[in-house]
Amino acid sequence: MIRILIPLDGSVAAEEALNHALLIARAFPAELILVRVIGESTDGASIRMDSVDLALWRHQAQTYLESLAARHAAPGQLFRCEVAEGNFAETIVQFMLRVKPDLLALTRYGRGNAQSFAAGGTAQKVVSRANCSVLLLDPRKPVDCNQTYQRIMVPISEGKDSDCAVAIATMIAEVHAASLLLLHVIKEPHLPQGFPATVHARQLVNEMLQISRYEANRRLQELAATVPKGIAVETRVLVSAEMSVAIESTAEDYDCDLLVLHTAGNGAQNGHRYGPVNQSLIQYSHRPLFILQPTAGEGLASNFRSVYIDEQCREAG
Repeated sequence: MIRILIPLDGSVAAEEALNHALLIARAFPAELILVRVIGESTDGASIRMDSVDLALWRHQAQTYLESLAARHAAPGQLFRCEVAEGNFAETIVQFMLRVKPDLLALTRYGRGNAQSFAAGGTAQKVVSRANCSVLLLDPRKPVDCNQTYQRIMVPISEGKDSDCAVAIATMIAEVHAASLLLLHVIKEPHLPQGFPATVHARQLVNEMLQISRYEANRRLQELAATVPKGIAVETRVLVSAEMSVAIESTAEDYDCDLLVLHTAGNGAQNGHRYGPVNQSLIQYSHRPLFILQPTAGEGLASNFRSVYIDEQCREAG
């Protein structure tokens, strides 16, 4: 069983993360940890921690979480409700370090302004320091937790971590009867600055592009062959100067309801958890992002695999 942490601020917008967490829990049986942070007023100002209102705040927060859990109660579904005190972003980060969830599910904004996220909102601060995989949602695209994912997209890179991303996406697709799109974006080749654009030079660039296309198609077909026959799978190769733009525009065209990414091998450097492509999607994408990253001492998303396999064996037995 995996652990999914869902930070809530009492808003309907933030509760959208719970709907997606319940959808993910169909593929990977999970304990859903609902946490409500108190200690700030609705306008973000701190309250006195010795205030006579604090006990009432805590009681109201606990009641709110328990009512959410009761509303979504189902056989075999575990919930844990926690109330914490302090600054929202910092408290959630410390809570993650203590609980060690496999997945953090949260919306881009809750009570805050949707326009503030790209400028460094609360969700940005939490995601940038998450020590687990992340499910980041835009509450302006609501889902019904009683429905299913229908179209899942996986951008592919050269590294083996794409194999894991496809495997996780396949597990979700199998449970939800969803289709898969495997996308490989090739960086558009250019002549070095100052290099003369002769006919021969342009031919070389074109030959490089054709080789890259061939290798991308070969890679996609190799990955598509690992998907069970019952799942509809499509492959696409695009050439673009801006990979994140190509991924987002394809996600819009495909109308995907889940975009599965991975951090490992995706250009992350200088202490950043996410490479430039993921950072751009985290800031600007409106699609649900499921970003896989390895936990300490484990391979990429190993817990998701083991829980899924255990559940399949249990059902077969």
